[in-house]
Amino acid sequence: MSRPAHTRRSLCLVVATALLCLTGRGALAESCDAPKPDFTISAPAGSVAHEAAAFSGVWAGIWLFRGVGAGDGISQCARIYVSLKDTHNAAVAYCYGSRSDVGTAPHCERYRARVRGNHLRFVTLVGNNISMRRRRPGTALVTATFPAGQRRVVADFQKL
Repeated sequence: MSRPAHTRRSLCLVVATALLCLTGRGALAESCDAPKPDFTISAPAGSVAHEAAAFSGVWAGIWLFRGVGAGDGISQCARIYVSLKDTHNAAVAYCYGSRSDVGTAPHCERYRARVRGNHLRFVTLVGNNISMRRRRPGTALVTATFPAGQRRVVADFQKL
């Protein structure tokens, strides 16, 4: 097989795999048992920087807690609702689904978030630091860092 044909086939395989992964994640996020908050997402004001305004909306993802439970671990779905107040401040509703290993019931909490460029950050009631970094339009890498030296969990979130 010639090199250009091999390269095209490899590229097609990579694209097809990525699309299957995104479709699967979208389906998991849609079946999430996280409640919907009583939360209004306002359109960002015209004065809000484009980078910050791109956070406005609903983001969905699946946390995977490795080393917990049987098999590969325990998963927990989450949604982050973001309403920009200005270029540097946002209101956030962080909603997550049930988690059987620790008896977590579906729940929503509201927070104030800080925005710096393509990075949004807030701290939960129990001290978890949640950090969103937009990577491409409609996708963000979200990191949850736990207090008391526990490890962190990273997940891809998609804008719904």
